Amino acid sequence: MSHQSIAHEEERASVLAEVKRISGRRIEVRRRSQRKSQRRLAAEVGIGVRWLREIESGSPKSRIDEHIRCAHVLGLSSAFLMIPMLLLEHRLNLPRQFLGEDMDEAEIHAYKILAAIDMIPLAHHHPIQRVHFVETMEPNEQTGSPR
Repeated sequence: MSHQSIAHEEERASVLAEVKRISGRRIEVRRRSQRKSQRRLAAEVGIGVRWLREIESGSPKSRIDEHIRCAHVLGLSSAFLMIPMLLLEHRLNLPRQFLGEDMDEAEIHAYKILAAIDMIPLAHHHPIQRVHFVETMEPNEQTGSPR
């Protein structure tokens, strides 16, 4: 394996570890806001309490599919995992909204942006499209919500 591909794999592992950390925190916050015990959530998801603690702590050992299962039981969309993963993989800033409890509005804006993009130029890695996305996702100075 070349030095470049090793560095690329390490970077991808770092992104995944960060996404798991963010996800674990969001899962714990949502679980607490619903006043669910770790024991109850673990039973609903079909995992052990010890493993739920690993997920909530953002352990790199946890699996993404388990994060998604916890999220769905708690009523969270898997977008809270996927959108930060996409941004981090492309070395784009992660808007603060993605770290908060409720990112439904930001998620809807992201979907609208994706739906509006002409996919043909995007398939050729047209850099203007990516810059437009980043600018659009910055918070509006007056409202604090995405534009």
